[in-house]
Amino acid sequence: MDLWLPGRIISGRGCVRKNKKALLALGSKPLIVCSRSSHLNGSYEDVVSALGDVEFATCDAVPANPKVSDMDALAEVPRREKCDYVIAIGGGSVIDSAKAIAMLSANNIDAKQLYAGEFVNPALPIAAIPTTCGSGSEVTSFSVLETSETKLSFASDSIGPKLALLDAGYLETLPLDIVLDTALDAVSHAAEGYIIHDSAASDLFAEGVFATFAKTKDSLLSGHCGAEVLEMLLTAALYGGVVISMTRTSAVHAMSYAMTAQRGIPHGRACCSLLGQYVLFSHDAKPGKIDRMCRLMGVEDPKGFVDILNRLMPDAGTYTLREVQKFTQISADAAVSKKNPREMTTEDVLRIFSDSLKIS
Repeated sequence: MDLWLPGRIISGRGCVRKNKKALLALGSKPLIVCSRSSHLNGSYEDVVSALGDVEFATCDAVPANPKVSDMDALAEVPRREKCDYVIAIGGGSVIDSAKAIAMLSANNIDAKQLYAGEFVNPALPIAAIPTTCGSGSEVTSFSVLETSETKLSFASDSIGPKLALLDAGYLETLPLDIVLDTALDAVSHAAEGYIIHDSAASDLFAEGVFATFAKTKDSLLSGHCGAEVLEMLLTAALYGGVVISMTRTSAVHAMSYAMTAQRGIPHGRACCSLLGQYVLFSHDAKPGKIDRMCRLMGVEDPKGFVDILNRLMPDAGTYTLREVQKFTQISADAAVSKKNPREMTTEDVLRIFSDSLKIS
């Protein structure tokens, strides 16, 4: 077992204001990296209240699918303002951007050099306050950003948040489609890690996600997600983040990045559009684990798993054969080089795309 978590995790309603000492202990002047929604759900107000009289700077211009090319300008803010730590408030895009900003501002490099993985200085300390229930980025030490055709990640222990504050109250203003998209991302993290890796630690957290899915899927299907359900989904996202910290992701994530970059499909939905067929592809290699996963999720078998995912996902529309071929061209090398339960080929990647998507 190899379990490493980057920092302290605190959850509960009002945890930001209640734990201001932990937040203030990270440095003397923070940069708050946030989405505009943080001004609507109360999270930004809570952080400002916790900071009290401490001077801070704010960067709230993070786009929904941030690109590597966006990071250089954003990193100038903490350099100019002389910030010595970062508070990220938002979903995975915001937290991943904050990680890049924290690393760039501590090193005299441009954003393209993040992928060389050669850092003289550790990143500025990061506190993460998730306001969606999917990415698990609050407990991972990697950051995923969009390029021109797909997404790429860079990793460093120092970008793992030193503090994660989880308050499910911030999820109450989310539209249902974002709740669904992000919850499906957590499911994909857990399922991919469970299938590709055998470890008592990662299996424990993944099975926690599956059990949560069984308890919450009816609420997700009906669109009625109350406070208790949102609390469970936020915890499941955390667990999913712990899983991929240990296992990394499979071909599913590599393939999904092309869909997001090329068609703007939300990340969690893109993953789960492919996950069902990937599970069917993997079943012969890992029948025991996949069957157990299905039972824990409250579905009969892998075909039942595909069915429940299809019922949860909004109609993603149709794709041309040319689009599917381009997705394959962009993602195949990364997908087949991932750890998968059985050997994959470019033809397998094309087949999973073709069997997963409606082709016109």
